[in-house]
Amino acid sequence: VFLMVFAASSTISGVIDMTSGEKERATMETLTSCDVSHASIILGKALAASTIGCASVVSLLAGLIICSGAHPALTGGMSLLRSAGAVNILLLAALGAVAVFLFASAGMAIGLYARSVKEGTILALPVIVLGSALSSGIVAGDPFTVKAHYFFIPVVNIAYAMRSVVYGRHEALVLLLPLFVTLAYASVFLIISGRLLKNESVIFRS
Repeated sequence: VFLMVFAASSTISGVIDMTSGEKERATMETLTSCDVSHASIILGKALAASTIGCASVVSLLAGLIICSGAHPALTGGMSLLRSAGAVNILLLAALGAVAVFLFASAGMAIGLYARSVKEGTILALPVIVLGSALSSGIVAGDPFTVKAHYFFIPVVNIAYAMRSVVYGRHEALVLLLPLFVTLAYASVFLIISGRLLKNESVIFRS
């Protein structure tokens, strides 16, 4: 749950500033007038925001590893590194990166639509709350029971894969299907972002 919240909040706040913030600062017009394709602009901003989100995910995991190792009582007497293992933690980070890219893509569409950073932040807040709520619902789930519909619900699929990884479950279906489905959702958001960037009535509205 914490990984998903960190991934959503840090990534979306960054991408909102890169989109709505640029509209407020009137630098979006300069950017779109340069000899750079809209696809490059969209992908570049999404990857930049994803870098911020990935840094947050890695920082959180590193903090949990250090704190649970030095003071196991803080995490119920368990060390994350010893209980989950280095391989599973790396898989957690990889799944977190996929979630980050999804949030970056969704935030991109929201930020390009919003008139200002304030409006973009307000519009993006439900996405962060929904990400937290959807991942929270998986905490009590059985990581060894496959529920096919989980794989096709954004955020839920990654959270389910994360929980499974913590318990050492590495089936290809559990790891790869959420990856492809999430990237498909992210692609839809990027396509929407591209159309919004081409729409002058949206980009230059005040």
